[in-house]
Amino acid sequence: MTATNAEPKQRSYGPIDVSADEIGSFNTGINVDAITDVAHPMFVSKVLIPGSAQVLFKGDAKVDVQRIVHAGIEMHFHKPIRPGDALSCRSHLLSLDEKPSGKLVNIAVSIEDAAGDTVVDGITRYFSRGGGSSGKKGEPKPWLNGDLSMDVEVPTKDDQSLLYAVGSGDAFPIHTDDNFAKMVGLPGVIMHGMCTLALSVNAVTNALLDGDDARVASVSTRFAKIVLPGQVLRVTATRDGDGIRFETHKPDGKLALSEGRITVR
Repeated sequence: MTATNAEPKQRSYGPIDVSADEIGSFNTGINVDAITDVAHPMFVSKVLIPGSAQVLFKGDAKVDVQRIVHAGIEMHFHKPIRPGDALSCRSHLLSLDEKPSGKLVNIAVSIEDAAGDTVVDGITRYFSRGGGSSGKKGEPKPWLNGDLSMDVEVPTKDDQSLLYAVGSGDAFPIHTDDNFAKMVGLPGVIMHGMCTLALSVNAVTNALLDGDDARVASVSTRFAKIVLPGQVLRVTATRDGDGIRFETHKPDGKLALSEGRITVR
């Protein structure tokens, strides 16, 4: 691991104004049909992704951003997001972990409203694939054994990544441009990891929390494998003390999301 200095450079992004239309557009991107006056927990992507990109694109991490994929995330939700809010993100580089196939970039993020109150905070992780790497990492092992609390199929749309790009504002070309994605070693346009996570959280909350997003206190997961738009995912989960452990499977049975956990209020 390569640690940062004692006083890492703080980056900032925002504020962005939250509107009912933007909440609706985000919901469309994650296949939520209901009209809501409170944003989905994953709406934080709208400021978290460009906020963490300040670290990636301004050279703090010193990685090839064209070979970046989202590797994992841990988010703690403190306040609901509503129309009329103004959100800002502060971020800084925590560390770089050198791996045989590339670098793991760990970034601390804090999202605040106009009053300065923390709405969300946590850590987001990106993997920068090495020059000769296909991005393949060791196969994660399933960690849900025994009786499951839920086991559901979650379909995705052929244009899911484009819908999510519009709703989230994350139009990075690996998610929107097939030629670019292939140029950087991917099979084509891939789903946003945060979209796969939002779809999975929806499945869990609908099955085990009566669809009540407000009960989600924290979410963490590892983005294990890429998902292609149009694939049907399988989400399994089991209750675990004050939370729920979950994982998301690709059609071939491999894990797209591993080590997922939701802490419940």
